[in-house]
Amino acid sequence: SRVVPASGAAEGGTLVTLTGTNFGAPTGYDTAYYLSCKFGTVTTTGSFVSDSQVECAAPASNVGSVPVSVTTNGATFTASTVQYQFLASYDVSSAAPASGSKAGGTIVRVKGYGFVDSNDMVCIFGDTTSKARYVDGENIDCTSPPMTGTGVVD
Repeated sequence: SRVVPASGAAEGGTLVTLTGTNFGAPTGYDTAYYLSCKFGTVTTTGSFVSDSQVECAAPASNVGSVPVSVTTNGATFTASTVQYQFLASYDVSSAAPASGSKAGGTIVRVKGYGFVDSNDMVCIFGDTTSKARYVDGENIDCTSPPMTGTGVVD
């Protein structure tokens, strides 16, 4: 079993895909009616994707990790060791340097607050993502990718 993404904002609303087995409706049950996900102790409505995938919107929660489980009959939830992490809000205040080589490779320091050490953290340069390196709660570093053309990238 797994959950993707494995984290999201504590304010809730992140669409989460749970992967497992046997998510189809048991005999005599309507999956659309009974399918639910539980994040810790909070139950949310689930959407059937396939026999091995379910989607649910994460609810609002306190910051921290909770187990995620699924029910297809409205009563019995899976015994799950899959965790979802609710993250504090974050904000970006600056990025420096403001320019770099078109060939890429410039280390860009992003400053702000609420950053957490996560393998899912990325910086976005135009339409291209670059894996972010966590420095601390107020700083991350990203390496600019090669770019075509010239101009400003948000």
